[in-house]
Amino acid sequence: MPSFRANEWFDMVLRNVIAFEQCHVSLTPFTTNYIHFLNFLITSDRDVEVLSEEGVVTNNLGRVSLVVDMVNNLQVGVKVGTNSQYFYMAKDLRAHCKSRRKRCWATLRKVYFSDLWTGTATLAAAFLLLLTLVGTVASVIQAYESFK
Repeated sequence: MPSFRANEWFDMVLRNVIAFEQCHVSLTPFTTNYIHFLNFLITSDRDVEVLSEEGVVTNNLGRVSLVVDMVNNLQVGVKVGTNSQYFYMAKDLRAHCKSRRKRCWATLRKVYFSDLWTGTATLAAAFLLLLTLVGTVASVIQAYESFK
C-alpha cells in the first residue's frame, strides 16, 4: 500500500489531482480510488495510529484527529466508481471484519496468546481445568457405583 505524509501540502496537492481526475473522465482515477480506500480505512484516531505504526501514514499535522478529518474531507463531493482496484479489497476487508468467528479468533490470539508466556500459561490453565473436570467425572462415577 502506498505511504504518504499527512501535511498541508498533501491535502492541497491531492485535491488538485482529484479535481483533474474528475474533469478527465477518460483517465483511470487512481488517486481518487486510493483516497476513497483511505477514507474507508481511516475512521478513527486509532486507525491513523495503526497505519502510522505500519509506515503507511507519516503524521506531520500534529494531532491524529487532524489526519482523520483531512482524509474524510478529501472525499466530499467526489464521485467514485465501483470498478476501482481498491473496491473489492475494501469489500473483502468489510466481510472479514464482520465475520464473528474471525473476530473471536483475533481476540483469542491477542488476549490469550500475545506472547510465549501468556500462551503457555493459557494452555497450562486449560490443561488443569481439563484434569479437574476428568477428576470430577471420575468421582461422580465412583460415587454412583458405590450407591448401587
